[in-house]
Amino acid sequence: MVQCRSVWTRWAVRLAIVFSLAVMLALMGSDKAGNTNLQPVSDATEEASTSPESAAAAQRAGPNRTEPFVIPTQKYTIPGCPCARQGLDVRILQQKQREARERPEAFPNWFLSRFSFEGESTCSDFATQRGANQRVVSYSYYTATGRTRPGSEDFHKYLGQMHGTAKAIHASYPDWVVRIYHNVSIEDTFGMQTLCHIHCDHPQWDLCHVRDLPTLGGWSSVGAEEKGVGEWVAGNLPARGVVGRLWRFAVMGDPTAELFSGRTYHLIHDHPSHTHIIMAGLWGALNRYPKVMRTVRDEMFNRTYNSQKLFDQQLLAELVWPVIKDDVINHDSYTCKIHSSAVPFPTRRGSSRYCGWSPFRSHAKGLIKKTPCPIQCRPPGRLKWSRC
Repeated sequence: MVQCRSVWTRWAVRLAIVFSLAVMLALMGSDKAGNTNLQPVSDATEEASTSPESAAAAQRAGPNRTEPFVIPTQKYTIPGCPCARQGLDVRILQQKQREARERPEAFPNWFLSRFSFEGESTCSDFATQRGANQRVVSYSYYTATGRTRPGSEDFHKYLGQMHGTAKAIHASYPDWVVRIYHNVSIEDTFGMQTLCHIHCDHPQWDLCHVRDLPTLGGWSSVGAEEKGVGEWVAGNLPARGVVGRLWRFAVMGDPTAELFSGRTYHLIHDHPSHTHIIMAGLWGALNRYPKVMRTVRDEMFNRTYNSQKLFDQQLLAELVWPVIKDDVINHDSYTCKIHSSAVPFPTRRGSSRYCGWSPFRSHAKGLIKKTPCPIQCRPPGRLKWSRC
């Protein structure tokens, strides 16, 4: 997970990091996966909304209504998980959205504000019914063999840390939603139990199974050479040949997500090794141009499968950077001489941790400790700082 070195920086990152705040949870893919997205279970007898404020709002009539405006709820479950979540019935919600676009005067302001978007989230039905302006931290997690091995280095490095990550994110970003784009199947008993534990304990964490994502259908590249033509697959990223490290970018252009920074796009470079023009886990955006982001995302997902470690950063440099380069701010502590739009962090570094740090990066942490930041990267009036 990303940990930054000061209170100010944590707030800066809060405003900046959305699609891909965090290091990759794993670097390999699996051919085995079951559908573990939240599945609706009809519950037509209840009529309430999903949060206290919206529940109260649901009881207030719109401008031309004489009865309270309510939307039925339903239970959402994930196969293999022992818990259920209560949420708005997404099918009825989408029907009301269509009606509201035709007759907005018949709907209350809270509904028009929260559900004015068109389309669905790129995660699940439950994520869609959360409504617009979600502040999202996005992760990828995938396995090499389709099985999570208890006690393995990969487990401790990635999935095993997620409970601690959940607590840290809740403390620093209490109003944010976390999405895990994953391919864990119910056959992977230990992996599914771990994800379910996180899902059931943390209501702001959504599981997004990459074989069943709304709106992300596309042409399959798997087997296309043998068949001579690809096949259209609905919401199945592995079938489209999308490498796992790119799954977290599914949030790009999501109509329910609110993406932040002072300018439209925000980058962070906080280590001597952060030389790539865009660090894959350290960038974010204000959702001003969702169509542009969807176009770029789809072009990334349509590229030929590549499992190389730097494939995501290569695509960001090739496809994203040309789009964002004239409307970007970059907080940079070491590599400001090679990156445009670089500005210094305004507070002095308080430890050897950096944005992008994890407990398994002791060498990288040591490099921070022994490397002074260049004078060019220090804030004006703070040229004596060696740790910036």
